[in-house]
Amino acid sequence: IVERLDALKGPLIPNSLDVEITRNYGETANDKANELLFHLGLATVSIVLLIAVAIVATLAALRDRNPGRRIVVLFQPHRVTRTRALWTEFTGAFGLADDLWLADIYRAGEDAEAGVTSERLAEAIAARGPVARYAGGLSKAGDALFPALRPGDLFLTLGAGNVVDVGEAFVATGGMAR
Repeated sequence: IVERLDALKGPLIPNSLDVEITRNYGETANDKANELLFHLGLATVSIVLLIAVAIVATLAALRDRNPGRRIVVLFQPHRVTRTRALWTEFTGAFGLADDLWLADIYRAGEDAEAGVTSERLAEAIAARGPVARYAGGLSKAGDALFPALRPGDLFLTLGAGNVVDVGEAFVATGGMAR
């Protein structure tokens, strides 16, 4: 821009007119872009950690307020990329659940990715100790999960997709009274 401005002096800008550049963001643009990328990366890491912490905190609060009751969770991971990014955190976040079921990933328009599936995530979680099973798609998750529920269980649905529909279906059909 500075070079272009200099080229316009004379033909378009009268020589008697003084043009002064008060700010030249080109000199600091790279530094600002790098700083922005650093802060975006930091925010992403913070959000990733908060998701795992929120799962642990939710289960801890349920466990604390309901001693002696089984906690049965139906979890629907949100987005393939997020599931991949949080894989390790997810494998350690459900230790306070007595029975964990995983529904298919709510892909939100993303393509499937080899190796990033709820079935594999259930296996990885189960390898760390908690009971974890693959429930399939939401349309069949209730059929797999509901027979495993016992009177007195706390049934929790977690996820950012439409996993809540399974909990609502359980209540709508009479839950344990079915």
